[in-house]
Amino acid sequence: APEDVVAWAMITYNKSVAKLLVDRPLQTKHTVAGILKIQHEKSSPAEYKAVTQKVITGGLGNCRHVSLDLDLYSHATSPIRRFVDLLNQHALYETLRQWGADNEKSLNGTMDTLNASVKRIARYHATVDAMELAYITRKEPLLFSGKVEL
Repeated sequence: APEDVVAWAMITYNKSVAKLLVDRPLQTKHTVAGILKIQHEKSSPAEYKAVTQKVITGGLGNCRHVSLDLDLYSHATSPIRRFVDLLNQHALYETLRQWGADNEKSLNGTMDTLNASVKRIARYHATVDAMELAYITRKEPLLFSGKVEL
């Protein structure tokens, strides 16, 4: 199906970008090379992780995306709709040369804020989707079979 080709192309591109981001030389130990999307367990949601020299030298085994079965994965295919994608595009083209944090605590706080914001947006979208479904079926109820995950 056409959507499968698009999904494959996006995953392949995002995987390639992740590899480019971690293979690049960094100016300082706190310079951010880019942001990876990691998932430790299939049952847990994926989160963003900043790639710094410390992350790279500490080993990238902790940066896997389990559901996709990939050692490295990033978001970079949709810079007009995801902020992380825009940051990774800037990182690729080195237009954010001074992008980083003064210390690891500051960088971790930034990633925590980003992940919390992404979770809030996902909850909002789930609510909007539920409201749209309720609106569509308001006149003629429909029976659905499925699983709801939050």
